[in-house]
Amino acid sequence: MAIQWVDSMATGLAWQDEQHQKLIHHVNVFLEAMGRREGQEEVGKLLTFLQEYAVEHFGHEETWMREHSDPELKHHHTEHERLLEELNKFVADFSSHGGSTMLVMHVQSWMRDWILHHVILEDRKMAGFARANGLS
Repeated sequence: MAIQWVDSMATGLAWQDEQHQKLIHHVNVFLEAMGRREGQEEVGKLLTFLQEYAVEHFGHEETWMREHSDPELKHHHTEHERLLEELNKFVADFSSHGGSTMLVMHVQSWMRDWILHHVILEDRKMAGFARANGLS
């Protein structure tokens, strides 16, 4: 089942919302492939995208937070490190064993958690800070 971008997901920071929409697009391509029972072929592409995306997106967020003295920077950085550690485990598993059914299922669950927890909850805190300080 595809993840739909809805206005309530928006942070109000245009650059961040654009990056989140890009993430959701790639996750949806993966989910659609799973629906066609082609997730094993698509998981490697998603992991490659995520490695590049995470470096760019997390770097952008942390730079913005540092430049604007966001008090949540340390916590947000810790969250990013956790996500990267989990991503690296998936990449290592894929490198060793390929796109196993178990890996595909774990990546699907993990991506939903990333979007629901990090994008919707954690990144909205950053957006709240921006609005409260006239930065959005």
